[in-house]
Amino acid sequence: MRRSVLNVGQACSLSHRVSLLGRVWLSLLTVLPSTWGQTEPATTREFQRGKELAQRYCATCHLFPDPNLLDRSTWQKGTMPFLRGRLGIDRLDPTDPDHRVVLDEWQLVWKYYFAAAPEKALPLGPRAPIQMDLKRFSVVNPGYRPGQRFVTLTQIDPATCRIYVGNAQTKTLDVLDASGKLLSSLAVESPPVGLARRSSGWFCTLIGRVPPHDQRLGKVIQLDNKGDTFAWRADALANLGRPTHSAFGDLNGDGREDLVVSGFGNIMGELAWYEQRSDGGYIPHVIYDRPGAVRTELFDFNKDGHLDILVLMAQAKEGIYLLLNNGHGQFTEKPVVEQHPVWGYAGFQLVDFNKDGFMDVLTANGDNGEYPSCLKNYHGIRLYLNDGQTRFREAFFYPLNGAFKAVAADFDLDGDSDIAAISYFPDYESSPEESFVYLENKGGLKFDAFSFPESVSGRWLVMDAGDVDGDGDPDIVLGAANRTPYKVNPALYEKWQNDGPSILILKNEVISGRRSPARRIDCGL
Repeated sequence: MRRSVLNVGQACSLSHRVSLLGRVWLSLLTVLPSTWGQTEPATTREFQRGKELAQRYCATCHLFPDPNLLDRSTWQKGTMPFLRGRLGIDRLDPTDPDHRVVLDEWQLVWKYYFAAAPEKALPLGPRAPIQMDLKRFSVVNPGYRPGQRFVTLTQIDPATCRIYVGNAQTKTLDVLDASGKLLSSLAVESPPVGLARRSSGWFCTLIGRVPPHDQRLGKVIQLDNKGDTFAWRADALANLGRPTHSAFGDLNGDGREDLVVSGFGNIMGELAWYEQRSDGGYIPHVIYDRPGAVRTELFDFNKDGHLDILVLMAQAKEGIYLLLNNGHGQFTEKPVVEQHPVWGYAGFQLVDFNKDGFMDVLTANGDNGEYPSCLKNYHGIRLYLNDGQTRFREAFFYPLNGAFKAVAADFDLDGDSDIAAISYFPDYESSPEESFVYLENKGGLKFDAFSFPESVSGRWLVMDAGDVDGDGDPDIVLGAANRTPYKVNPALYEKWQNDGPSILILKNEVISGRRSPARRIDCGL
């Protein structure tokens, strides 16, 4: 693979690149006793030394994770055992003098976090209370329930009044009408996570396997479309490492559309752009040789005539990065926002939220999927406003446990942007209505929050917004992934399995019973 000029060789990740002291030899076969890491309380001297070591080593690859970020139980039972496995600590030999130094210092770091972490997770900050009155929407359960309700894609096509749904269980790309009736189904090799209509046809991104893995099973396939039916045409890209998103645009000015693929991966991964050749094939160029790329958006941020890349990165070195394009497919990195490694970035949207002509960034961070974890008071929805000089400031934060996606649109048609958000890891015990929240803009970045009783009828992994019924206002489609290893109340899980929908359609009733004069589509409703 050709490499971009962006130097990312120094950008390491705890999840795949470095050892605690640069001396963790992953080839060692000796395994520590199972009691290793069961520590006695730290003395004052041990605490201070552990703090120094943590600040030195834990900040090598990402921002330093303060002990307050997690409660004591999560550090002890989740984070530190997870890191111990990733770093190869369990394979070191306590009888080897060099390894003994590493193990002793690891033990001090462990003791520091265990002593400094709070007994209980820090509570959420103030937020607009969630009212159980989704007055602008009617809830439609279309009865579409393939397999075990594991939806990986929901996408509204306003041009045809169709809903495209990807399913992990059945490995299909399904086409539904505006009422949620199944019209056709295309069997594919692995779960679809993205679909894009381009001038040369349709492109579908296949993840390979949904759980984190490092097998190169992903693909971007090209599809033919006739009416409501898709058919496979060709593999555009193959052997991809767990791709979660694809973006399209001419990055080198040759008149051909290139692809940017977010290869999230697991321990390994990459962000790469694929230069389209004159024969239709692609030449890969790696930008980031590390895991965690969630999604990209292409836009000319500095108005130099070249498409730039905005990428959301997770997996330890979490952040939003602007990759400024020199016009030849070579990029200069400009960090927009950098966060600590348990931030949990899950999605973002590029949108001119305040209508000032500059593209802003709406983010959701709430991923708790690597191991059982406490609730986190920094999870939620954030809006970063662009000052026109590609400087972004946080202008709004709505605390939301387990936030997974946020979409901005003018849902009430009053001229400003509202926000729809889903949570995949809500507080099911105290605030299950966090599963879906509609934030109605009241002006001045003040919002009222709403949900609905059926929001707990599924565990929403994906969401899209758009006018699916042709009446001129944006609707919402939620997609559920209910069959997961993450623990919930057994009664709720049983309800999901027996009665849970695969999708819910939230039909916007702002324009009720009539089509917008601007629309020329009969959706059959």
